[in-house]
Amino acid sequence: MTEKTNVHMAMQTAGFYCGMSTFERELSSRLLNYHDIDFNASYFQLFGPEKKLSGYPFPIRRIFLPSSFIYRSPDETGISFYALVLKQFYRLLRPFVSYDRLVKSKRSSVYLFCENVVPQLHVHGKVIAVLHDIIPLRLKVRINGYESDERVSLANTKNLLERSDAIITVSEYSKADIISMFGTAPERIHVVYCGITPSKFTGGYDRQALAEKYALPEKYILYFGGCSSHKNVETLVKAYTQLNASLRAGYKLVITNPGSELREYVTSLGMNGRVHYIENIPDSDKQGIYRGASLFVWPSVYEGFGIPPLEAQASGVPVVSSNVTSMPEVIGDAAVFVDPLDPAAMSEAMAGVLTDNALRSELVAKGYENIKRFTWDDAARKLHDIITSL
Repeated sequence: MTEKTNVHMAMQTAGFYCGMSTFERELSSRLLNYHDIDFNASYFQLFGPEKKLSGYPFPIRRIFLPSSFIYRSPDETGISFYALVLKQFYRLLRPFVSYDRLVKSKRSSVYLFCENVVPQLHVHGKVIAVLHDIIPLRLKVRINGYESDERVSLANTKNLLERSDAIITVSEYSKADIISMFGTAPERIHVVYCGITPSKFTGGYDRQALAEKYALPEKYILYFGGCSSHKNVETLVKAYTQLNASLRAGYKLVITNPGSELREYVTSLGMNGRVHYIENIPDSDKQGIYRGASLFVWPSVYEGFGIPPLEAQASGVPVVSSNVTSMPEVIGDAAVFVDPLDPAAMSEAMAGVLTDNALRSELVAKGYENIKRFTWDDAARKLHDIITSL
């Protein structure tokens, strides 16, 4: 009988909804279907209540230690003196601590790190690391006024590239970008696309109940995603203001998860009555919010992959998208592409799709075809083959 490969996953974003957590949740659940793998996972947390983790069909151990103790992170402010002393003490112990002992995993393990970092500890076993993209090294990413720390991102990325036996990224664009910046040998980097589950976006839903729950307008243009600076949502808002008065009167702009900076920008443009915000959307409500939209716009200036446009396509919604980085690779020919820094061009594309029924139908049909290229089962199969080849 062939011995199973013990795989241990470190889950830093467990319990959150973002591209990285979706990637690890969808793939880890499918790795359970492979009988030559013994799968287990853990996450680090010292303070606060235990995370409520849903969507994982296997137990996840809590390690009573903050992840920042073993991953390089910016210097904290506003945390207790006790926590700072503990962190400095643990840094002194790092050279003598092994990761596998810390998480009580078998020495023969393959360690899978899905969130752009590898611990700065000894790892006795093979290391597979997912480097989704190098956005913080290409752009100054800002989330609610806080900018990414380029020094920390560079140190973490170099550590990941040096320590990994196999590197996974999520698009050919990201692979080329990593090679361009770091000179990494191409054969060390494997592309594993994200996936889409079309059935999650085609079932029945109560449109009226959903509209009441989120106060959704009857007709709307949708942006679904986060609002960090590289998502470029402010340009979308500016493009919306340049639509003619009749289109603005007929369609509101719905934006998910807005930060304070975006809200202030909308106010400065006098668009408070036309822009509608929704937050904290569970998976069960996503399909209805997508399917109620007349148009989906994806204005991002940089994406390693970008799942929301595929979710819009699976929902039968036409897409206007940025034409840079990985977007053309992922979205295919199933969108109207525009320069993300040109609000006038974005506005013109939005108006064209909203007023041309033939174009809308063409984009919807092409969208349904495009999503067939991306399945989580295919992604899991590729990841399994990489794991068992080490």
